[in-house]
Amino acid sequence: MGVNVLSFDVTSSESIIATMNVLIFFTILGSIFDVKQEELQWAIQVNVFGVFETIQAFQLILLKSKGTAVFTSYILDYLPLPFMFAYTGSKIAFTNIAKSLAGEVKELGIKVLVVKIGANHERDVTSYGW
Repeated sequence: MGVNVLSFDVTSSESIIATMNVLIFFTILGSIFDVKQEELQWAIQVNVFGVFETIQAFQLILLKSKGTAVFTSYILDYLPLPFMFAYTGSKIAFTNIAKSLAGEVKELGIKVLVVKIGANHERDVTSYGW
């Protein structure tokens, strides 16, 4: 269904560390000098092409329902940090896809929201439109 479910035992150090290692792979930490091209391509595949394909696949349902498209992102769109360029760069593109979509569908009665989660669990919910 396009969802990665990670389960782990919070009473097991090994389980916690194994899950953390999976999540570190998802965020692709590393210097521009060290990140492999395949890792950058993966981040772009997930956060750009994956979103693009999902929007196209669900367009008829969205148009018929005049619903709301909700994107979840990360507060680092506002503050790109060293060693996170692959993740934050792909998330900037992700957010811009949401902004572009909002401009295209506003007159069709469709709303677009971007929920940005922060490191301290602060949230920023932005409704885009023109």
